[in-house]
Amino acid sequence: MAELGSLLQEMVGFSRNQFNYGEGQENIGNNVTLVSDSRSYLCDIHKDGTHEKQITCYTRPMKEDTYHVRVSVNGAQLAMADYCKNNPSGASCSFTVRLKNTPDIRKLTPHSGTPGTTVTVSGKIVTAFYGSNIMTANSTNKVIAKFLRKELILDGNSGEKTTGHFQCSIDSKYIGGMNMSFIIENEYGRSMPALEMLRVLSHDKICMFESFPEVTEVTPSSGGTEGGTFLHILGTGLDDTTDAATQVLVGGNRGWRLEIWKSDVLTTFDDLDGILDMDETMDGYSVSYIEEAKYSYDVRRHVARLSGYFVAPDSGKFTFSMRGRRFSKMYLTVKDTRTEVANFTASTIEWQTGVPVTLDKGSRYFVEILVAGVKNVSSVEEIDVSGWPETQPSTQEVQTISIDTKDTESRFRVGLSGVYTNWVTVSVSAKDLAKELSSLVTIQPDTVSVKKDQSGDTYKFVVTFKSDRGSWPRFIILSSEDADLNVKVTQDVKGVPSYKTITLTYNDVRASPVRANAKATEVKTHITDYSSAAKIIAVYAETYFLM
Repeated sequence: MAELGSLLQEMVGFSRNQFNYGEGQENIGNNVTLVSDSRSYLCDIHKDGTHEKQITCYTRPMKEDTYHVRVSVNGAQLAMADYCKNNPSGASCSFTVRLKNTPDIRKLTPHSGTPGTTVTVSGKIVTAFYGSNIMTANSTNKVIAKFLRKELILDGNSGEKTTGHFQCSIDSKYIGGMNMSFIIENEYGRSMPALEMLRVLSHDKICMFESFPEVTEVTPSSGGTEGGTFLHILGTGLDDTTDAATQVLVGGNRGWRLEIWKSDVLTTFDDLDGILDMDETMDGYSVSYIEEAKYSYDVRRHVARLSGYFVAPDSGKFTFSMRGRRFSKMYLTVKDTRTEVANFTASTIEWQTGVPVTLDKGSRYFVEILVAGVKNVSSVEEIDVSGWPETQPSTQEVQTISIDTKDTESRFRVGLSGVYTNWVTVSVSAKDLAKELSSLVTIQPDTVSVKKDQSGDTYKFVVTFKSDRGSWPRFIILSSEDADLNVKVTQDVKGVPSYKTITLTYNDVRASPVRANAKATEVKTHITDYSSAAKIIAVYAETYFLM
């Protein structure tokens, strides 16, 4: 299927009146149909570009073929003799649709986010020109066409290819599934998404990008076991501008919970079910949350458990497929029974499909994926920063940790991206807490400053990130079992990056920043620093639950 831009035909004697609204007015004005030997499509009239001597219309998605223009004026078909000097099938009255002319979208990064997220769109974008009429000598790939977007980068050593990428921001406050396309003038037109770009949401909507709200604060932070607590939830994107009615679930996270244990214990497929009994008290444990049910991990021998929910978009039989290294299996809890729905027993690059299972529309099914993993022997990662934004003034992130307690000896730890401080109490000084936080490998080489304020039984620690890297993950507070604490973490100021440096993140571990125009030797040091940080974080993950 091709989606193309505008088709312009100049003829004589068209209708002046394009406004055919109201009963009995349907035939007033001009109508254009594109007809081939086997199919036909309407061409939608662009009224502002149409007058007595010209019709402008926009083509719809069409199959590859050669089409001939057929026009009616105020309900009357033009005679064949009136087309192109009595040549209605000639080249002057024909329009050819070709797949090779169609721009495409092959990748969105990221494919989900909050309103305002900047998305990188990669694919066949054809041209690097946008909003400009000067397009001849400067064309790197000899294509003369315009594109109304910024940050357009074509592939190749000198931009000679028609593939590339651009960036755009989502200005809408809409929450839910969205699609995107772009239009290039002349013989190109509207873009077409690659099939793998499309995903089906739980309410049976097909989309390319999903926006989601952000929760910044929940009060109160504790309640009784029998319910009845009135919760106040603050954040962004929480209004009714959504695909479906707003629902609130207490507990869990968006996406998938990924739990990993460094282990050599599981050696056969039959041992996989042992992962179901593993918990956070065991050696080598770490946990994170990911968008999709896929992951990679930089430890040679490990086992993992992914858990989350699948909401059936319709009623009927569903099949699930898996692929990966070593061996794995997937369970679905259906009617309180854990049911195996897919597996693979050896490393495979082919999708292994399980037996069909009957599911009900709108029902939530708990999913558990058990994995015995092995690290890749080697890999090559290519990072393209050619579209990196220009530098700008940065804004430092500010977060406030509020703790209500009558017990000044209650202990807690502050964590960021899986790494935690030593145990402290609410009597800790601002200077000492700043030192603890600045020692975290997930913050270094940046530092923080802390201001402390006490009002009665409420202790507030205002933490300012001395960093140009922009927004940071929210702090996580862990308390000892005997602690009597009510804790709240708020983001007072969201950080804005300067774009002077790039920070690689892998498996939720941030490496040290590197200049955007860094040389290869600097990047090598950067990656080495990441490996050291990853090892330190693994040690933290091992020792925390043993204290």
